[in-house]
Amino acid sequence: MYTIGIIEQDKALGDAMEQVLDEKGYFTVRADSLTDAGELFQQVIVDMVVLDLEQKEFAGKEDVAAIWENTFLALVQAKPLLLLRPEKTGSVFERCKKCIERADDYIRKPFDIQEFRIRVEVRLSKIPAEKEKVRFFYYEEIKLDIEKRLATIGGQTTKLTRTEAAILKCLIQRNGRTVTKTTLLDEIAEDTPDCVENSIKVHASNLRRKLRELSGRDYIETRKGVGLRLRKQ
Repeated sequence: MYTIGIIEQDKALGDAMEQVLDEKGYFTVRADSLTDAGELFQQVIVDMVVLDLEQKEFAGKEDVAAIWENTFLALVQAKPLLLLRPEKTGSVFERCKKCIERADDYIRKPFDIQEFRIRVEVRLSKIPAEKEKVRFFYYEEIKLDIEKRLATIGGQTTKLTRTEAAILKCLIQRNGRTVTKTTLLDEIAEDTPDCVENSIKVHASNLRRKLRELSGRDYIETRKGVGLRLRKQ
């Protein structure tokens, strides 16, 4: 059965959404904020995410809201995303354009709870057919097109080798957590079976250089004797 992650600070609405999904046999996990969601989604693997755009993290300064938006998209990756949009979007629409563009569907508040359930079930019904079609991966400002092997940061794009793209995909999926060389080799074996441990350092160095040329920032951190990870802003 599918697991659905809900990010909702309104207790009554959150309870109602959980109840209607629980009644249909779905497992739900809930966070009251994007901060809590970051911790929760590292512990529980969800198949779909429901996000209410009225989050405190989106209500502050625009640059802070942008960081939270990028962090959230990195967390969600390619999972189906249903947005709950306020009746009057106002500044929320301006602050959350990336989320709105990335969303698979949205429902405007207030809404009928059964319509919400139907929207969720429609998206979940498409998951099996879409499992092999995951193409884009996100981490903060990084966008990876794994199919075309393109990395984009701030509108600037660079072409990656097959191995570089596989390494970046693995690091993005770890969302800032350290990946050992052994684990990295296992994870990228399907995408680049000819890569060996001795060459990981060279490929990672080339990838680090390409990302730095796009952003002026060192995204990849080498933890001596441990492995690699993506730095957080």
